[in-house]
Amino acid sequence: MTDHMTTQTATNTLMTSNNTNSNALVARELGEAQAAVMLAKQFPRDELATYQSIMTACSRPSFAAKAVYRYPRGKTTVSGASVVLAREIARCYGNCVSGYRVLSNDDDQIHLQGYAWDQQSNRRVVLEDKFNAKIQRKVRTMDGVEETHWVTPDERDLRELVSRRASFLERNALLRLLPADLIEDAMGACTQAETKTASGEIKSDRGGTLKKLVTAYSAFGVSKDMIEDRLGHRLDDASGEEIAELRQIYNSVKDGSASRDEFFEPRPKMVLNLGDLLAKPVQEDPA
Repeated sequence: MTDHMTTQTATNTLMTSNNTNSNALVARELGEAQAAVMLAKQFPRDELATYQSIMTACSRPSFAAKAVYRYPRGKTTVSGASVVLAREIARCYGNCVSGYRVLSNDDDQIHLQGYAWDQQSNRRVVLEDKFNAKIQRKVRTMDGVEETHWVTPDERDLRELVSRRASFLERNALLRLLPADLIEDAMGACTQAETKTASGEIKSDRGGTLKKLVTAYSAFGVSKDMIEDRLGHRLDDASGEEIAELRQIYNSVKDGSASRDEFFEPRPKMVLNLGDLLAKPVQEDPA
């Protein structure tokens, strides 16, 4: 009886301690949020300086190459801001924070929450995503045929899956929070910088530039012929604008915003049937 009472007392003490710690954590987070809002209102952003900082960042070639992607919409292709660009705009914008939380994670599903918060206006955008904890893998059957299966990921693949889906949430939350005209101007500056860089690279080393592009696309099973089919002419004749667009498409396929087949038509493989060749009659020389 005494042992039972002792155990129950210890349990009650532990529950009380956990509740106290939880309440203290909530109070601390609330205090930090209130302090952040007060500081943001006390030191508001400078709109002109913010715009200049964003345009300066978008003029850097290394940054511009990762800032914009292209994705299909109906029968057209439109441009979009990557999470890299969205985060940089938010950094320059000031008084703005973003990120994600894992709400739940079990063997079957993962539930994420992405958010963006303008501390100056106290406006907040929160988005959620729930998806199966599975990834696609190509498996070769006994007949030598490749099939795509959904499999349970290992720890590394699961971490990459969560990071990629969380980045989508954070990007979309930021794009809903930040001014639309600011995002549009930033994308235009990035595309302009990327086109200028591509034109300079082509002028100085056309062969090396195109070779790097073909090598990068080969990782997705996109051949030079498939690229030329999209361009409508030889890759050797590509302009700076076209190289910039191909790099933006590459960004889209790489981060999973779109699939390869949405941009490139796979070429049918030529299969030589020896039986048909042997069955074909040989025409005699009339001479």
